Amino acid sequence: MKMRKILSLLFALMLVTVFVSNSAMAAGTSMATATSISVNKTYSADTKAGTYYYRFTLPSSGTVTISVPTLNSQVLSIYNTSNVKLYTKTLKSSSPSATLSTAAKTTLSAGTYTLSYNHSSAGKIKSTIKLGYVSSNESFPDSSSDNSYSTANSISLNKTYYGFMPINDHTDYYKFKVGKTSSVKLQFSTTLKKYRLYI
Repeated sequence: MKMRKILSLLFALMLVTVFVSNSAMAAGTSMATATSISVNKTYSADTKAGTYYYRFTLPSSGTVTISVPTLNSQVLSIYNTSNVKLYTKTLKSSSPSATLSTAAKTTLSAGTYTLSYNHSSAGKIKSTIKLGYVSSNESFPDSSSDNSYSTANSISLNKTYYGFMPINDHTDYYKFKVGKTSSVKLQFSTTLKKYRLYI
């Protein structure tokens, strides 16, 4: 009898654990109550028409993708810690689908951000969202300290360095030394459509 009670208790605990792990996550309804989420994970919440907020942190600069179901009308926006809007995208579709698809893609420096998600679907729906992230793997840790002449990163000749220009960081400075008067050849490649180089 005692063994049956123990087994019954374990089974009940297993049921509770499964139920909790599959429960819907509440979505924040304001900047101040934004729900914290992690990158490269999928979250879902029961929502009705309106705007919902999620907070996330990037350990380093990189590319961010936002995946959501296809609804009639959606708006995705990203804000920095000063609540300044850095990115926004409006999505419209005549063929709604519950399948997750990449809806937006942008680049960001390291830091904490707030993602707002607005939809105008009728009634209550289950909103699913996934924030993908791939690090830029740049040569110097992402920081605003290299955004001026006086705080330039030191580099050496005959070495390759990798930089990254997210939407919220437009300038990087590098400094190097030449022992005597000589010619220096700069090899530079980028996917940016517009850029300026100064020496």
